[in-house]
Amino acid sequence: MKSLIRGEKVKLSDFTPSTQLQVEINVASGFEVDITCFGLNENKKIADDRYMIFYNQLHSPLNEIQLQSHNSGSGTFLIDLSKLPPTSQYLVFTATIDGNGTMGMISSGSFVVKANGQPIMEYSFQGSDFSNEKAVIISEIYYKS
Repeated sequence: MKSLIRGEKVKLSDFTPSTQLQVEINVASGFEVDITCFGLNENKKIADDRYMIFYNQLHSPLNEIQLQSHNSGSGTFLIDLSKLPPTSQYLVFTATIDGNGTMGMISSGSFVVKANGQPIMEYSFQGSDFSNEKAVIISEIYYKS
């Protein structure tokens, strides 16, 4: 499994030929943290609100992105990159604090990408990586067919 460092870019195809992925995000804290996936177009803008996947909208129109499980500070997304429309070339995963607290106060966090049930890459972070942010982009997946 590849351990990613902050800001590192890698090609998914170097780690798996699969376009079906599972993304697991965990943020350990003593407060409410919402995990969201946004499908963005080539200009990194939301072109279709149906590609904002979170606790209140669990899947995209054709189930290309599904929020399989979620609790405060965690979310597991099932993603089929080959089914994404051209209007969703970037998948952006975020953590947002709902209420009191800042990202600098979290204990730890992780972003794990799996293919065929096996972890292929992971990015770990901790509160000291942040300061007073209420929301952060944890990671991005860019897909171009």
